[in-house]
Amino acid sequence: MDLRVAEFVKKLGPNDLILVSTGPHVEFYLYGGMETQKRVGRILNERKRGDIYFVEYGELGKSDTENFSKEGVDYLHLNDYHRVVATEESSSGIVVPQALFESAHRIVNFTFRKVKSEFIVNSSALKSPADWKRWRGTAGSASVVLEPPAMHLRNLPAIKFAQSGVLIAESEVGEGDTDFSININLLTADRKAGSEVSYLHAVEESGQYISRNAWIADEWVLDHPYGPDILHTPWQTRIFITEGKQAVEIVREQEIEQGNPGRLRGIQSYRLVVPHQDLMTRGDKL
Repeated sequence: MDLRVAEFVKKLGPNDLILVSTGPHVEFYLYGGMETQKRVGRILNERKRGDIYFVEYGELGKSDTENFSKEGVDYLHLNDYHRVVATEESSSGIVVPQALFESAHRIVNFTFRKVKSEFIVNSSALKSPADWKRWRGTAGSASVVLEPPAMHLRNLPAIKFAQSGVLIAESEVGEGDTDFSININLLTADRKAGSEVSYLHAVEESGQYISRNAWIADEWVLDHPYGPDILHTPWQTRIFITEGKQAVEIVREQEIEQGNPGRLRGIQSYRLVVPHQDLMTRGDKL
């Protein structure tokens, strides 16, 4: 066990967000699982985010990340993220431009790529009852209730679903002159709702909301590498990566037993946006 990875993760900022695929889930859990869990917990509880890192895993030339170029732009193809929504026009992995990152730090088989801070936009959050106004229910809405912060630990408002339902909100951040954007969506669900909830982005077509490509990050790092719900924590955090340039946010609770309500809290979304002029800037490959 190489402790340099553990030491690097431990020295990161207290609210830095580390995003890992399912590929290294056992090894990374040993090196940095606890530190990653602490940081995600702070982001949710304090409603404050630090830097964002994407982690590549594997030997050089054989990792879960591939380099390629298209129309003069250098890209990274991030594999091994569990895809929860698939569309026909896109490949299975997450594609990001190398211009998104300011640095890459390699330790043994791990490469930590740091997102440029100027490309991170605080898109939206459910921090207080006032933020609830932008959300509306489309299914089972009469059974969706906002519980005030005073009812829960760390004064986070919670959404109670008495039955399966969907919440819709218009995204608050415009794209401007951009060729690339993705969203990092976080939420925490209690044990009744944990594995069935999703936080996606969508577009409206002919009166219907169509979700775009979406993946899960840190899937087994935030709980246990041998499967979900091993640690039996009362609240489970889920992180979704969704394609950007979508005008609608969707929080969906798919399965709630009658008389056994589930709850969500800590809903936050960050958009990573690369302006056109920066996307075309080419430098050393990270």
